[in-house]
Amino acid sequence: MAMLVINRIFAHTWAGWVGPPPLAEYWHDVIPETRQLHPGFLFVAEAYWDLEWELMQQGFDYCYDKRFYDRLVGGTPQAIREHVSAPMDYQRHLIRFLENHDEARAASVLSVQQNHVAAVALMTSPGSKLLQDGQLSGSKIRLSVHLGRCPQEPPDHQLRNFYQRLLDIARSLELENGEWQLCQLEGWPDNQSCQNLLAWCWKIAGTKYLQVLNFSAYRSQAWVKLPWNDVSSQDWEVSDPFSECRVRSTARGGANGIRTVRGLGCKLLPFLEIQSYRDL
Repeated sequence: MAMLVINRIFAHTWAGWVGPPPLAEYWHDVIPETRQLHPGFLFVAEAYWDLEWELMQQGFDYCYDKRFYDRLVGGTPQAIREHVSAPMDYQRHLIRFLENHDEARAASVLSVQQNHVAAVALMTSPGSKLLQDGQLSGSKIRLSVHLGRCPQEPPDHQLRNFYQRLLDIARSLELENGEWQLCQLEGWPDNQSCQNLLAWCWKIAGTKYLQVLNFSAYRSQAWVKLPWNDVSSQDWEVSDPFSECRVRSTARGGANGIRTVRGLGCKLLPFLEIQSYRDL
């Protein structure tokens, strides 16, 4: 709870029980002194109340991103989109998570499909990631911080396999060395199911990656606008790393984006179609 010792927060919390505030902020004094002794030391703030940026300005390397958690678990794609629209200098210093010692276990509040989508959103978003003990195996019991042991729970082997595949992919891509960008989505006058979707992309060592996630239980469609200038005049292949599915995409016209997707043995579709939670 690193924000509790920010001078104005401390004064508000304790009101008339304390004297005048110090001349300097606590973290402004502590962090530089620590780094003189231990140059590689990282400061991570458990932060709430939207004070992450202020703590970063006081010297913290990373701060909890509670808002990202709230919007992944109980928000909307639009709310998530607004949150990840923040500048990259800010997002790179956030720690994002689906659960921690203060929150309910993800497997207890999300369906299997929702858990998968949220996990992919977590692992492919900018910033650092926090994975709690038991999260990968689907633990549902939140352990009190006052206890040193928890009840035994049978592991969810399917979830564990999914997470293992996801972590292997994220590790192999070396996302920390890539360039992340949010993608724009468009629908049609009679079909606004694009509002169920969220899309962003990475460019890593010349290779391009696109993530499109469906946060609803319904079939949804959208035009996905890509930020790259070299995709509109050539054929390219789209593959799903979670399956053996590969499709050929032919870009038409001068605009960037996935204009048509031809599935193997399927008819030509005028849009990229994301079927449901399972189609990651």
